Parts: sequence; C-alpha cells; structure tokens
Amino acid sequence: MTVWEIIIGIILLLLAILIIAVVLLQQGRQANLGAISGAADTFMEKGKARTVDAMLAKWTKVLVVVFMVLMLGGMLITQYLNPTAIAKRQQGGTTSTTTTTTAGSTTTTTTTAGSTTTTTTGSAE
Repeated sequence: MTVWEIIIGIILLLLAILIIAVVLLQQGRQANLGAISGAADTFMEKGKARTVDAMLAKWTKVLVVVFMVLMLGGMLITQYLNPTAIAKRQQGGTTSTTTTTTAGSTTTTTTTAGSTTTTTTGSAE
C-alpha cells in the first residue's frame, strides 16, 4: 500500500464514523412519538428541532458526497498511481521470471511482453 492509499483509507474511516454519528443525531420522522411518553413539545422546541434536523440532513448529504468522491479517488489511485501498476504499463504487459539452479550454474529466464531474456551464471565444469 502506498502512503496515499493509507491516508485516504484513514479519512474514509473517519468519514464513515462521522456519517453514522450525524444520522444517529437526527430525529425520527414519526410524529407525536413524544406525546405517547408524556413529553410535551413547545412551539419553540419544534422549530428548533426542525432547523437542527435540516442542518443535520444537509451535513449528511455533504458527507456522503465527500465519502463517495474519496472512495472513487482511492480506487483511481490504487488502479493508476500504484507503483506496480505504473511499472506494468511502462513495460507494456506482465513480467515473468524463472530461476533454475543446477550443479553450480544458475539460469534466469525473464519474459516481458513477448520477449525472452535468458542469463546463465556460474562455472561450467
């Protein structure tokens, strides 16, 4: 994992926790639930609750949009800015390396995008 992947992962984790907290702070949409338990709302409390709920609903939308943008950004960073992916794109394909050791001699065969390179080291006795 690159540094950017770790940073975006931590930010996404914090945003997820923040989204959960903001959603839990919002009041339910069930009307007169407080009247059943004996709690009476005054006119001022109802107005205040609506403005707080409106603000929390707005922040929920903003946080979810930021979360989704960071999620897509993290995916793009992983896909295109990862050092392994960059090396593969520069080489034009996959690389396969095979190393064989027999009787003091080492043969390394590297295959990259259709071309093969063979290197033999050691003493032939």
